[in-house]
Amino acid sequence: MKKLLKILIIILCTFVHSYADDVKEFQLDVISLGDSALKYFTKNELKNSDEEFFYKNKTFKYYFFNTTKFKPYDGVQVTVKNNDPNYKIYNLDGITWIDNFKECKMKMENVSNDFKKISSSKSIIDKGKHPMDKTGKSTYERISYHFSNGYAEIICFDMSKKLEAEGKYDRFSVTLGLNEFRDFLDNVHYK
Repeated sequence: MKKLLKILIIILCTFVHSYADDVKEFQLDVISLGDSALKYFTKNELKNSDEEFFYKNKTFKYYFFNTTKFKPYDGVQVTVKNNDPNYKIYNLDGITWIDNFKECKMKMENVSNDFKKISSSKSIIDKGKHPMDKTGKSTYERISYHFSNGYAEIICFDMSKKLEAEGKYDRFSVTLGLNEFRDFLDNVHYK
């Protein structure tokens, strides 16, 4: 009987660990990584998104939607490969516009505390200058969680006045991404 109990505990622990180690198990509202963006948006909606951005060498692109359709966010950003006819989602951001950085940091802590309840991944905290702002005046604070196949990030962005004038506002973001996209950002886009 003790052997059976030990085996059940090992099986349950393995199951719980594997569940918590797969970033695809998490969702922003109803959207999951690896899904087709066409499950949530028509091709026409993607074509007419609020912003379409091509990353360096045009391997990936994102579509940004300023919409409250996906609660509790003010907007969502979905990243796909540029020529993928299936529009597989490699990165997903839920964005909430903020008025002040203190408000953002409180949201970040609350989401991080909730995340710790459903994930065994350890958090990594960092801050720095936003890589898209060459002046170095835009900053971020981030709590990251890493998984075998991807990552989750909770981020506060404090954008420079110049970028705010261009429509890149201060924001709170919850990001889910696959390793393939992170590798692309680190080794191609931000190089």
